[in-house]
Amino acid sequence: MDNSILDQIMDKQKQSVLNDFKPDILLQELMQLLEEREREVLDLRYGFSADQKHTLEDIGKKFSITRERVRQIETAAVNKLKNSVKFKEKKAELVGLVEQVLDDVGGIMAEHKLFSHLKEVATNDKVESAIHFLMNKLLAEHFSLIKNNNKLLKSWATKSAAVENHQQVLGQIEEILQTINQILNLNELHQELHKNKDFLAEQKPIKHNIFENLLQASAQIEQNPFGHWGLKHWPLITPKRMNDKIYLVLKNHQQPLHFTEIAAKINEVNFDHKKAHPATVHNELILDNDRYVLIGRGIYALKEWGYKAGVVTDIIQDILKEKGPLTKDEIIAEVLKQRMVKKSTIVLMLTNKQLFKKLSDHRYDLASR
Repeated sequence: MDNSILDQIMDKQKQSVLNDFKPDILLQELMQLLEEREREVLDLRYGFSADQKHTLEDIGKKFSITRERVRQIETAAVNKLKNSVKFKEKKAELVGLVEQVLDDVGGIMAEHKLFSHLKEVATNDKVESAIHFLMNKLLAEHFSLIKNNNKLLKSWATKSAAVENHQQVLGQIEEILQTINQILNLNELHQELHKNKDFLAEQKPIKHNIFENLLQASAQIEQNPFGHWGLKHWPLITPKRMNDKIYLVLKNHQQPLHFTEIAAKINEVNFDHKKAHPATVHNELILDNDRYVLIGRGIYALKEWGYKAGVVTDIIQDILKEKGPLTKDEIIAEVLKQRMVKKSTIVLMLTNKQLFKKLSDHRYDLASR
């Protein structure tokens, strides 16, 4: 059979499984196989109907039984569902679906990302508790559950996934970030990894979607709201100080902003639910001359963009020192690259004879030269 035809048939089969994935409906059908007390215990324990999970102790008090008895009822109910004809009919499809999702991203995925992806497949926002129950109680034996460790968040993997290899690659990425000591976008970080001699000696190139998925499972690497990756304790990844939030907003916007606009954008991003007040933002901008430059009335830029500190006369002096005598229009053009001011203000500054002189050819130079 032609490979392309085979691929089409397989894609149709996959799509059929995806379209039929309705975990909430399946769970409702399975729950009908249980006795009333068993249904109530599982419902309370996993929050199926109220999205609120209860402890064994809470459930024991409700039914006037011990915690141990609640646990026994829960275990018996789960086993009854696992061994039911209804579940066995669906099990192969469910296992195949999850394996497909995991295989598409290299065989391993952080639990929160996996559950989020399965929710999207199910096209129903209220299926998370059903997905959680199916994976943790009915399908767990078919996959490897990786608990939180110093390399990975809680994750799920196929039985054939090379988990140790994934952890080794994450360790190499951490070392790269520590060496570079700066935040990077996904492509930049991907390139840095594939330039690394240690990685190239041991690994094959990693596709972008697998690489991003691996980063999302990392316990040490995180993405900030603007898509930059770095070590999670870095202030530009999880900013807590107002100064770092200001810096990230400007860096992401890529052009100067008024301090009120900066405050508004910080609140839009909602880094940590703390409201940014324009006065507080303005104060930070004024105090940090190493990062920010005032280029207009209340408008600030990052110093790393090439802006220089000082008033307009300082800027004109720096330009003339660097470029030599210039015409009025040339000076205006150069100053406007550094400051958002009126042209008339620049012309007025040039009349300061203590600082500038007009040459016979109508160009301007420093008075001291």
